[in-house]
Amino acid sequence: MKNWVLGLLLTGFLFACNSTSKEKLDQPIKTISKTDTADWIGIYTGTVPNASDIGLEMKLVLNPSNTYSLDITHLRKNPKDNTKKEFRGQIQWEDDSTTIILPEIDSLSNKFKIKPGKVEYLNPDATPNSGNLAEFYVLKKKK
Repeated sequence: MKNWVLGLLLTGFLFACNSTSKEKLDQPIKTISKTDTADWIGIYTGTVPNASDIGLEMKLVLNPSNTYSLDITHLRKNPKDNTKKEFRGQIQWEDDSTTIILPEIDSLSNKFKIKPGKVEYLNPDATPNSGNLAEFYVLKKKK
């Protein structure tokens, strides 16, 4: 009889440990980088080349909530003609867990590659920029 009661208690304990509350099931699943750390969180800045402007001054903020903000200033020959665009939204991760997509951006490439201490602004097909200006497609992390 004692073994039966002990077995019943053990079964109840195991069931309680393995059960998931409805509250947890209702929460959306957030995809994060497969890396063990959250080193990708932070503020990244830089100016990337652009064919129709002097360049694009970018400030990218990656938040622990898997959201982002991106401010882009189109730098013109006459600074009075500079224009600024702001984008906000949810980060989407590629299968490689190092490339992010910012879906709210539609007129430019919306892909960035996460690297230690920096993010690389990618071409629309997710390939890195190459050639003499490749190094300028990198936003550096602020400390």
